[in-house]
Amino acid sequence: MGAMARRVDRRRRLALLVCACGSVAVQAGSTDPTWFLRYFSVWCALLSGLTAAAGLVGRAGTAVAWVRDASCTGAMLAGAVYAGVLLPAERLGAAGGGLTWLAPLLLHVTLPVLAVVDAVRVPRAAPPARAVVLSWTLLPAAYLALTLLLHAARGVAPAYTFLDVTRVGPHGVGVAVVVAVGLHLVMADRLVRRLRARPPAPH
Repeated sequence: MGAMARRVDRRRRLALLVCACGSVAVQAGSTDPTWFLRYFSVWCALLSGLTAAAGLVGRAGTAVAWVRDASCTGAMLAGAVYAGVLLPAERLGAAGGGLTWLAPLLLHVTLPVLAVVDAVRVPRAAPPARAVVLSWTLLPAAYLALTLLLHAARGVAPAYTFLDVTRVGPHGVGVAVVVAVGLHLVMADRLVRRLRARPPAPH
């Protein structure tokens, strides 16, 4: 195994550890059995962890690449929303005591950085096509659909206030969705620009 391959494996092991610890930190602070369904950052962490594990065992392919890139842009979106909306509004951080700072640090800061590095560094014959980039939006769309379904069918309150119809109203949720989709597309564009700046992998 070459030096580059060893660096990639170390990076993916670190990403796997971050994903696991971040998800456990979220679960430790919640008594809700649906915790892993309610947080978009946990979705991205679990998917990023799966693709890191797939890379470590030598599994690659179109599906793995799609999940890696979609969860990467999702992690970037989650980090941006946390920094721009959740952190100022809820004052999360070390001041909360206990482990309240751990999950945000791992899932909203560390994971996006590791995910971007892995997505950019992985060898590619060519950057993803425009249709593939747009399809990454299916991940936050699936999360939104499940969140609204759980709220409507079981009364499970969304983890994020801006998606709670009872608190911000339908128009508030609509605005939040439009902003989130736009921000997700910006994140995807930034990632693709970085991919295009790198030379293609040799055939």
